[in-house]
Amino acid sequence: MKNFRVEKASGYTANDSVLIFDAEGKPFYRFAQPGLIKFNLPKGSYMTATDIRPQSKPHEYNFVRKRQREFFQYTPPKISDLEIRFEDNPNKASVYPKKHLVVIDKEFQKLPKYCVQYLLAHEIGHYHYKTEEFCDEFAQELMLKKGFNKSQIEEAARRTLHAGHYRHTNCIQNLKNAKMK
Repeated sequence: MKNFRVEKASGYTANDSVLIFDAEGKPFYRFAQPGLIKFNLPKGSYMTATDIRPQSKPHEYNFVRKRQREFFQYTPPKISDLEIRFEDNPNKASVYPKKHLVVIDKEFQKLPKYCVQYLLAHEIGHYHYKTEEFCDEFAQELMLKKGFNKSQIEEAARRTLHAGHYRHTNCIQNLKNAKMK
């Protein structure tokens, strides 16, 4: 098993299958298909036994935006500048823009880190949008830019909503429309 660190969103390739673990040894990214696999990794520490090849830059996507900004009075923080609390929350996650506070239901701590990142990105979307679908779209685009993969984003939407929910269906469509450049 090889340990490695990614300092910024980075592109990689592999053949036939990929299995990457996070620093805690939990599966972070897995994908299998015959032939060349192109994928990204966000900043972080990882482990793998897969023969992966770093690329000169991340794989980029053409993300088709449908949203229009609805709020102008808030300055969104970086995720690292948010105060994040895990506690009982019937809304799954809530944002308090004036306090730069996000409260996520503690049950979500059990999910992979990219699911929590999706929730955080969605809540940051509320600095710009009140419409839930716009916040979902914002989260999907932000996560692609940060180096997460389409399969991780789809799984995060499915696990934080539920499979078949209309917002999950919208996520799938948005990701199908996001073509790798």
